Amino acid sequence: IKRTTGVDCNVYSVDSAQQLRAFSHTIHWPMWLWHEPTALLNQVWPIIYHFGHIEVEVKEVADTQSAHRLIGTLLHQMSLLDSTLQRAITITSFDTKVLEVCNQLCPHQAKGLLIESVEPFVSQPERMISMAVELGCQRLGIKNVLVNQQLMTQAKAAGLKGSVWTVNYVDRAKQ
Repeated sequence: IKRTTGVDCNVYSVDSAQQLRAFSHTIHWPMWLWHEPTALLNQVWPIIYHFGHIEVEVKEVADTQSAHRLIGTLLHQMSLLDSTLQRAITITSFDTKVLEVCNQLCPHQAKGLLIESVEPFVSQPERMISMAVELGCQRLGIKNVLVNQQLMTQAKAAGLKGSVWTVNYVDRAKQ
């Protein structure tokens, strides 16, 4: 929440939709004329129904029980959608607990492992690819500054689709 609202708060500490609506996501647009509350999934689905690819990022959780609750709630929300939109969704996470729970609760749902730091993989960058495969992922999502052509080629050879996030420049996005 801090990145878009300026409020230092963990999203899991928010108890209700009403509390979420109190946050305004306009910190980077000081001339914005109105409050922009946090959108709930049931408000987002109708806006993105025509998208061919949707990544739903599930943040890190404290334990496996929390992952079960969260993924169960997400799956309930997704069950209300038509099958075309359900197939467009990839559940992504940095948290292996979340992806392991997805394998238990929704083994056929597309999953993606997100990577923000190469530190755990410095000596073996291919380990992030094998980790994604071991977790049953179809996608590997890597922070823009960490991506190179060799890594994307290796991911593709392993059967993974690649996602790159926080790309702020058109030329970089075209790569």
